[in-house]
Amino acid sequence: MNVRFSQLIQQNWFECVIGLTVLVFLFPIPYHTVPSLDSSWQVVLEEAFFNKWQFGKDFIFTGGPLNFLYARTSIGYYPKLQVLLEALILLWAILYILYATKQIRNWARILLAMGMIAGAASTPDTLFLLSIAAAAISVLRSRFTVRSTLFFGFYCALLTLVKFTFGVLGITCTAIVVANYLLYKQQQAALICVASYLLPLCLIWALVGQSIFNLPAYFAHSLSLSSGYTNSMQLNAHPTHLIASVLMIWISSIPMVLWLAGKKSEITHFAILILGLLVYFLTWKAGFTRAGAHLAIIFQTASFLPFLILPVIGGRKSTYIWVSSTLVLGVVAYFWLLPDRRALYYRHASSQLKFGWQFITTGGSNLSDFTNVIASNKNNHKLQKIGELIGNRTVDILRFHNGILLLNDFNYKIRPSIQNYHGLNDHMARWNLRHMESNPPDFILACEGRVDSRYPTTDDNLFIWKVLENYEPVIEEKDYLLLERVERFSQSLSKPVLERRVNVGEKVDIRTFANKPLWMKSSYAPSIFQQIVAFFFKPEMVHINIETANGESRLFRLLPANMENGFLLNPLLEINSEIQKFLGDRELTTRIVSFSLHTKYGNKLFRTKEFDIQLSQLLRNTPSS
Repeated sequence: MNVRFSQLIQQNWFECVIGLTVLVFLFPIPYHTVPSLDSSWQVVLEEAFFNKWQFGKDFIFTGGPLNFLYARTSIGYYPKLQVLLEALILLWAILYILYATKQIRNWARILLAMGMIAGAASTPDTLFLLSIAAAAISVLRSRFTVRSTLFFGFYCALLTLVKFTFGVLGITCTAIVVANYLLYKQQQAALICVASYLLPLCLIWALVGQSIFNLPAYFAHSLSLSSGYTNSMQLNAHPTHLIASVLMIWISSIPMVLWLAGKKSEITHFAILILGLLVYFLTWKAGFTRAGAHLAIIFQTASFLPFLILPVIGGRKSTYIWVSSTLVLGVVAYFWLLPDRRALYYRHASSQLKFGWQFITTGGSNLSDFTNVIASNKNNHKLQKIGELIGNRTVDILRFHNGILLLNDFNYKIRPSIQNYHGLNDHMARWNLRHMESNPPDFILACEGRVDSRYPTTDDNLFIWKVLENYEPVIEEKDYLLLERVERFSQSLSKPVLERRVNVGEKVDIRTFANKPLWMKSSYAPSIFQQIVAFFFKPEMVHINIETANGESRLFRLLPANMENGFLLNPLLEINSEIQKFLGDRELTTRIVSFSLHTKYGNKLFRTKEFDIQLSQLLRNTPSS
């Protein structure tokens, strides 16, 4: 029998009231485009959606075509509708979590809601990941119904096109549910579950203007980029943070493992156990890859996931003590170990509460404060001289300030990885290289900036090779240097000048070649031990310590996956003036006279101890016929 919407509200009034209350504290506030790292990729994905750029073919990112439902940067496309859709999908996530805990006591669910509100100043990733787990657990625990299975599949498909990480968990949870059905010999239910994910996925993909033939490439390239991110974007974590995170995971997961593993006769309990451990692992990797504020993902998962497991293991006194303790410990760890979050919380929570309440009560009229300043924001970032020179010809960005291109309404020719710092491995670097060889932009706009203290030319190294080979400086304006593609040169030539094996920490003197532009390649083969550590925790870091001709010593980070293709070692092209002089008249302003390679995050007994290096001199381009 069909249930009307009013009846549905009456049956779930508690979830609706609590869900809306949580939503108001977490309400998405749009913010303007500025030419910075995060704002730039977010607004590029918004631009991609509204202009039907092809994901998986023209470019790739860990966000999908519906990423604008997750990222709040906006350049003014239907801001009221965007905020409304962002709020609705966030509300859906909150309600899934509350619905999955429907059988536990209301005071515990209110405690859970307060915990979600406490994360107002952090990423919404945890809520989305846990909502997928909550949806899967609800389906596993209930008797099969077509409606609940369809909702579960559609939700997983929707989030897959929002962010690839959500897609990974959604696909895995779908596989766990299907396997559970098959083990209970419910083949029809398993088939419906698969179809409820795949059909909406393909339908939504096509409805938002994407070619269905690009869908497999979207998954393949996103997997490569996500893998490169995990292996190359890790940051140091404070030992106290590591200890606290491990303790939080243990306190949260060990009781769950013991209680669920004790019910061996129930296949469903084993499926839920696997699902829970998977969520712990994904959030562990997500939290410790970047460390810092990202640790909030670990604390929140360890706090909230026990609430989803509680209806499965039963609401005994000991289990309620368990979930209450994990929540309190998570909130304390969040505010104690991340003091910047504490200061940010009060500011964000109050502003989101105020904005959310006004948006709901005024029908979104408070967005006028946002839309009214879009024109002035564009005017503040206008590049008049560069714009007149570019005209309608194509342009790309050298590093990651893509927002400046959209603020100036330039004819933006996007490259596969969008930003330099996402050219993390050979797959992405070569994809960008093919783009530059077959369809290069007429101009490149350069602006200073690095991510994680990386060596300036190790990011997207093969793309940079083509920039050095085929572009020359034209004009400077504000903080930007414009490079124009020239046709009179053929491909650059190189001549090997040094090949040898070096030990970690060994100083390599290259004073003899310091007056020549040098491209350096190096092998990197981590031990099996290091690969295991990288999978469960973090890969080791590789650094290069350079000494310049003026006696200055500098430490930079390298990307191991890009070292085999190499990077421009000499000269150091860190700022626009160095790029301008090198490309203009081949003047080497900051020359390197020696360097040494170093590894971190590796056990001293098993870390990488040596590298094979090759230095090649880049020869001056010759005129093409």
